[in-house]
Amino acid sequence: MSDSDGKESLNYPLLLATIVIIAIMVGAATMKLLGGDPETKVAKVKITKEQLADFTAHIDEMVAGYTVRVDEKGWPVVHPPAGSDVYILARAYNFGRFTLELEKGKSYQLKLTSNEIRHGIAVRELKLKETINLGEIRSVAFRPEKAGTFDMVCSEFCGYGHESMVGRLIVTE
Repeated sequence: MSDSDGKESLNYPLLLATIVIIAIMVGAATMKLLGGDPETKVAKVKITKEQLADFTAHIDEMVAGYTVRVDEKGWPVVHPPAGSDVYILARAYNFGRFTLELEKGKSYQLKLTSNEIRHGIAVRELKLKETINLGEIRSVAFRPEKAGTFDMVCSEFCGYGHESMVGRLIVTE
């Protein structure tokens, strides 16, 4: 813009819009760098094939020890006690043939691994999103803060059956 003397003047609406956009970008970058949810703590450990077999045994023990009923699909509903380790093995388009039931506001240690390729686990409503790499156990401190029934979906494209990789998580009051 020019004023009557031919000098350039500031375009205040454009300047304001630019400042707002920069502030939003800086805020988003800061949240990403700070890690988002302070209640989620993650640790990774590389594993061998023998440790993967042990991991599978832990899943079998968890399902056998903490099944409280069977859901409409005929899958066991597994309700581990608060504070316990919860084992999830991502493989061939499923997170295990069981429904997980946790308690609202209680803490759990999710132990996540994959026996084939990289997968991910995401429950949008509970702000849970983790990548599950082949050959490592990802240990995630997790405390669900909302009751309800939620889909656990794979957040990493894992092949032609990816869209069907949906598990179920129930959070009770």
